[in-house]
Amino acid sequence: MATVFTQDQVVDVVVELLVEKNRDTDGVTVDSAFADIGLDSVDYAELFMALEDSAGARLDPDSASRLIRVGDLMSLRPL
Repeated sequence: MATVFTQDQVVDVVVELLVEKNRDTDGVTVDSAFADIGLDSVDYAELFMALEDSAGARLDPDSASRLIRVGDLMSLRPL
């Protein structure tokens, strides 16, 4: 199955969320760990919903627990 998101798309969605939260976006790449960019559980839920909106589909929430880095978001699949 093809990926839902490109590298640029996942970085853009994460950066957009960080901007909304008035947080630093310098150096955010696909290799950035979520813990290193300061996302908490509420931010993580908002990010997941933003990705669903971007994909126009519900994403598999079980796969979210395996996400460590921004680039891991490319592995999310629609239900």
